[in-house]
Amino acid sequence: MLDCMTVLDLAPSECFSLNSMGVAIVEKFTDMQADLERERKTMTRLWAKREEQIRGVIESTAGMYGDLQGIAGKSLQEIEGLELTALEPKNPIQQLLPE
Repeated sequence: MLDCMTVLDLAPSECFSLNSMGVAIVEKFTDMQADLERERKTMTRLWAKREEQIRGVIESTAGMYGDLQGIAGKSLQEIEGLELTALEPKNPIQQLLPE
């Protein structure tokens, strides 16, 4: 391995300075990676929470619609998206098939 003086033709103090800069760059990069990982975990947690809230609203709405159907019977107009097939999750194979 060649030393700093032969490769860059620098004084030893300049070589030390370049080494310090390299260490600083690696530290900043490591900090950025750690920040990104924390952000990813936070966003994943928030998305899961929001997904659960949306699922709860859909279930409550479907339940309320079912209660109203029990009271009003067939006179209650159907709401698109609240049919049984619309509420059931599709498996990946069904999603690939044309409707």
